[in-house]
Amino acid sequence: MESIDKNDLTTKVIKIFYIEDDETDDQLFRLMLSRSQIDIYDFEVVSARTFSDARKSISENTFDVIISDMNLPDSSGWETVANLIHSQSSAPIILLTGTFDEGLELKAIQNGVEAYLDKDNLSPEIAVRTIIHCIERHTLRKKLVQSENRLRKIINQNGDGVVVLDESGVVIFANPTAEKMFKVSCEKLIGTHLGIPVSKENLTVLSLLDKEFKEISVEVQITMIEWEEKQAYLATLRDITQRKEVERLTKEKEMLENVRYLAGAIAHEFAQPLQIIGHALELYMMESGSSKRLDICKKNLKRAGDLVHQIQNIVSLETRPYLNSKILDIAASSAVNTNRLKENGFAKFYPTEKKIEEKIES
Repeated sequence: MESIDKNDLTTKVIKIFYIEDDETDDQLFRLMLSRSQIDIYDFEVVSARTFSDARKSISENTFDVIISDMNLPDSSGWETVANLIHSQSSAPIILLTGTFDEGLELKAIQNGVEAYLDKDNLSPEIAVRTIIHCIERHTLRKKLVQSENRLRKIINQNGDGVVVLDESGVVIFANPTAEKMFKVSCEKLIGTHLGIPVSKENLTVLSLLDKEFKEISVEVQITMIEWEEKQAYLATLRDITQRKEVERLTKEKEMLENVRYLAGAIAHEFAQPLQIIGHALELYMMESGSSKRLDICKKNLKRAGDLVHQIQNIVSLETRPYLNSKILDIAASSAVNTNRLKENGFAKFYPTEKKIEEKIES
């Protein structure tokens, strides 16, 4: 609609394309619009007598609304409706009818026709009100579609995975990030049940499986929405697998530091008494000679000394089964055995503190 200034009042010009084969009806319609009591609108009417002429005008001009009789010399009934709908015009369509056909009218409305005008019950007020309401409704619908398209674009470009779930938790929409997250195409995701709870709006962390059955940690935000005129749930998915791994490694590093602090203190307290016992045993054996029992004492004293040395050099936290639980495997956790483990190809099973730091930094 264009605006013109008439006596300092803004008047909107509505361009109407009127398709009517009866010239008398055409003149009556123009006269009716001119008698409208709504002064803020001026109506500019362009007419066509056949649909062939109408198709040409629609392709060459822009109109605010198209009003057409259903029965034309070269088109009638549903054929006229279908031709108008597929005319590539963005203008709303109003049909003129002299006979009531509920089935045809419902079908036309469902396929994009905005409204009907009854030729036998037409007045300036009804005609103008119908035209204005149709244009406004059509404009609002276009804005809504544009808004939905912008929203869909934002969702598709979102760095987080976004899926829409129906009330039973089945995926009815998925964005490209969700596709990458689960390593499955959006088409295959739709119709599947991911195991995401949809009972309420919440923020939770779930462990889900991708296509390769690899576990991923996902932070899920659930929001109730309306999707295609039905209640649904918008689930925003953030892959926090790497973050969880960093948290685990950081916690492991802190625990390792605490264990090393405690182990160092214990080793220090045991080292001196063991050293004194060792010297005393050597002196006793020099004076009294060796014996089987003394050899056992010496062997176990060395074992205790090696254990203290291992405790002083703990670089990782490895466990081993003990009864119904697990205990720290001192030998596996100590750097004393690193070279021996490496020579046998087992070092990869015992991550050192340096390796933990490298994983955290990466």
